Amino acid sequence: MSFIGIDLGSKNVRIAAKRNGKDVEIIQNQYDEKSILSCISFLEDRYLIGEKESLNYENTLFNFKRIMGLDYSQIPLELMDFWPFTVVNVNDKVNLQVKYDNETKTYSPEELFLMIILKIIETSENLLGHSIENASISIPCFFTHPKRKAILKACETAKLKVRLINEPVAAAMACSFGSGEKNVLVYDIGAYGANASIVTYQDLIYEVKASFGVYSGGEDFDNCLVGHFVQEFKIKYNKDISRDKKAMFRLKCACENAKITLSTSNEASISIEALFEGIDFSASITKAEFEECLIHLFSKVTDPIDQVLKDALMRKTSIDEIILIGGSSRIPKVQQVIQDFFAGKQLNNSLDPDCAVACGAAMYSFSYLSKECLEILLLDATLFSYGIETEGGMMEPIVNRNTTTPCKKHKTFLPIKEDQKSVLIKIYEGNRVLARDNILLGVFEFHLPIPKENIPQKIRVTFNFTKYTETIKVICRHKATGKEEIFNLTHDKVCSKEETIASQNQELSLRRKPLSLKKKK
Repeated sequence: MSFIGIDLGSKNVRIAAKRNGKDVEIIQNQYDEKSILSCISFLEDRYLIGEKESLNYENTLFNFKRIMGLDYSQIPLELMDFWPFTVVNVNDKVNLQVKYDNETKTYSPEELFLMIILKIIETSENLLGHSIENASISIPCFFTHPKRKAILKACETAKLKVRLINEPVAAAMACSFGSGEKNVLVYDIGAYGANASIVTYQDLIYEVKASFGVYSGGEDFDNCLVGHFVQEFKIKYNKDISRDKKAMFRLKCACENAKITLSTSNEASISIEALFEGIDFSASITKAEFEECLIHLFSKVTDPIDQVLKDALMRKTSIDEIILIGGSSRIPKVQQVIQDFFAGKQLNNSLDPDCAVACGAAMYSFSYLSKECLEILLLDATLFSYGIETEGGMMEPIVNRNTTTPCKKHKTFLPIKEDQKSVLIKIYEGNRVLARDNILLGVFEFHLPIPKENIPQKIRVTFNFTKYTETIKVICRHKATGKEEIFNLTHDKVCSKEETIASQNQELSLRRKPLSLKKKK
């Protein structure tokens, strides 16, 4: 039997397998490569997944992991400027358009993600020689509930049972820390995001003290280099290529290769034939020029680290191990900035930055599926707050950010009016003060019993995050009568756009209980 871990990177997917009695190994594709490109290329009569030679300009779709679970209006405009494919709005949801099978077709990010999952299963089964039914999948720690649910739904459709694990935590599981308690900082900087987590390890117990992530990674470095060379082309030839999608796509590919070269060399060159209007373009950039061009991004590298230290109430000196993972962690300037932040502390370079997450996810699968291994205890932490909307459109957190899970938290509320027959419970995820600035996860109506005289209508709302489940259970209880209703937020019960609009048109129904209560006589 094999135990599978999957690192769903934005640019590359890596699959690791732990077999009984053997070390973790990375599963290679049909070209003996350790990763599968996270892209789908549509040809005239078929589509190809993860094929390098299939990177044809307009009909290759990528980057859909980042936009899963988002409305069209939530997609950053600067992202679209670098996409060679066509993006369309379908009922305020982002869809990607291609020409396939002699017609124009549109696909949602979730549909494309399902194709990638099926490819992962096929690749794994071909190498291992048996069917795959279970796996652990790593995700960025800043993934919202709708994004996590989109992944779970795709896996369910593919008949793959999965547990989700945050990428930095998976990387920590791939490392050996010996005996004694260790505070480990894991910093993951990949193509589209930077995540930091502080994990305390002792005797197979991994407790996440704090996590924080931002959408800023290697892709932003590439985009800055593109801007640099667009300006150089304009000065040299008095022509602006920024509106030519094909030219921008080819230039971006060249800039990514230059960035990789500068991780091991002091200078990199790019050379592109007929880049724009038949003009061949060649240029070079030194490591010093590269670092100067990206100085505003490098200055923000430690922002997630600073935030998790504050959230965990720790000092820099409390960190015993610093682990860097993700392709962009190979950039010398990134390493230098982090090492300087910790006053020269040595970085732990024992892990392969590209494969650590997949290997850790495989070890996690091994821990809970194998009868030969003691199960690892993972105490995770919420990156967002979870609560309900109260009077004045305020977000009232019930589970605060960085609360250890599993957990069960509750607060008590009162109806706005004493004669209300029901209250509307709107469940939100997010860290903003106003409810409308957070993500609406679900809405349900709680009918109140007929009130007895002089008995206040106190309503206790409980959020229950159970162990190893992606379901959030919300329990609404009338304290005087004991009446109780349960609302489960599963991957097939996340609030739709229509439900969001409908709920916004209804009157708010709850207010916070006054902080000063009358004392018993």
